[in-house]
Amino acid sequence: MIVVVLVVHLFLTYTKHGRYMYMIGGNREAAALSGIPVSKYRLLAYLVSALFAAIGGIILAARVMSAEVNSGGPYLMDAVAAAFIGYSVFGAGKPNALGTFVGAVLIGILQNGLIMLSVPYYAMDIVKGSVLALALALTYYKRRQ
Repeated sequence: MIVVVLVVHLFLTYTKHGRYMYMIGGNREAAALSGIPVSKYRLLAYLVSALFAAIGGIILAARVMSAEVNSGGPYLMDAVAAAFIGYSVFGAGKPNALGTFVGAVLIGILQNGLIMLSVPYYAMDIVKGSVLALALALTYYKRRQ
């Protein structure tokens, strides 16, 4: 996972194609007007995202030893929270791979700590939702300044 995060970070930060993807994500129309083939890069982003989702699905199916359709459902809020924590706290106002990795580690530590404290399963979602709300509030607060 660390290798994949480093490769994605290097690709997005230090290559022309990574900068194009940031530009398309920031303002698609301005990127198109500056000569970037937006549809080609969007297709590439969706293909890479599908590749990573397939790898994650294979790893999850191997972990639970079953190919259940909804087996990844509980991880959705964790993934969104990790992305927003990485964006707001460690991203300096822009999405990045290293911040998302740190956000995922923090969510994992939080979840393991809640399990060790024998917190009921329904309260875990409340705590993780509160952390997500805090990250969103922090993002909004930073934008207002």
